[in-house]
Amino acid sequence: MLTTLTSMSSASGVDTVSELRPGGAELLSSRIQQIDISRIPRGPAGPPSEASTISTVLASEVGSFVHDPRDAFLRSITFYRPKRRTNRGILCDINEDDDGEGTHASSRGRADWTLTLRDPPARSRSSRPGGRRSLSRAPSFGRSQPKLLIGEVGGTVALSSIKPGDELKSINGKKIGPSYNADRAMLYLDDCWKEDGYLSVAVGNDEGDDILIQVTVIKPRPDMSYEDLGMVVWKWGVLCIHHINKDSIFKKTVLKEADHIISVNDISCDKMAAEGFAHVINELPKEIHILVRRGKQRWSGKFG
Repeated sequence: MLTTLTSMSSASGVDTVSELRPGGAELLSSRIQQIDISRIPRGPAGPPSEASTISTVLASEVGSFVHDPRDAFLRSITFYRPKRRTNRGILCDINEDDDGEGTHASSRGRADWTLTLRDPPARSRSSRPGGRRSLSRAPSFGRSQPKLLIGEVGGTVALSSIKPGDELKSINGKKIGPSYNADRAMLYLDDCWKEDGYLSVAVGNDEGDDILIQVTVIKPRPDMSYEDLGMVVWKWGVLCIHHINKDSIFKKTVLKEADHIISVNDISCDKMAAEGFAHVINELPKEIHILVRRGKQRWSGKFG
C-alpha cells in the first residue's frame, strides 16, 4: 500500500502524498528504502475468483449488491452427465459408444467430479464395571439414526457448498436411510449417474440456518437462457419461485414452488425484480447458486 501511494498522482499531476502533506513523498520514500520487503508477512495473492468477479458485475447491472454467503442447513448440487456431438450431429452422453467414438463411463464418466462417502462414527456405549450396561443411560427411542457423511469432494462438486463432514440426505431424490452403509450408497450413486444421466445430492449441515436451503445447479450448456432452464420466478411481496417445469434441471433439485429467494450467486434478491433475476441467470456461464428461505411446519418441525 505504501509503494502504491507514492506512485499515485492527482488529475493536476501533483503527487498525492505531497498534496496531503508537504514533503510527505520524500519522507515516505526514505522509509520504504529502509524496509526489507521480503520479511513482510503476505496473505493469499492473486485477483478475485472469476465467479466472484462476475457476481460483482451482475449485481451492479441489476442495481443490487453482493453480500457474504449465508450458511444453510440443507445444501445440494445438481448436474447432468456431459454431452458430446457425434459425427452424425447428434447429442449423446459422453459415456455412450457411437460408431466407435464413445468412451465408457469407467474411464471418463466421472473424470470431472469427485464425491466419496464414509460411514458415521460408531456410538460409544456406556457400561458399568463388570461389563453390564448402565441403567442410567437414556433410552434410544426417538433418537435420529446416524447419517452417512461426505468424505472427499472435488471437481464439479467442489463448486457447491457441500463440505466434508456434511450428512448425506438424498441422492437423485431418494432418501438415504440407515439401511445404507457407505459402500452401498456409493454403488447407488454410481448407478444413478450412469442410468439417470444426472446427479443430485442433498446434504445436511447442523451448523447452518435451519430455514435456509442452498442449491447449486450446473448449467448443462453455458448459453442456456433463463427460459431454457425452465424455472419461473415472480415478485409476490418478495421474490419467489412461481413455477418449475417438469423437464427442468431445477425440478431435480430440492427447490419447491413458493420458496422465497434470498440470493443468486450471493447477489441479494431483497429488492430484485423477476427481470433482474432472469438477467443474472442469462449471464452466468456455469454454476448457479440459489439461496432460499422455506418455513417449517409447526407440528413436525420439517420443511413445508
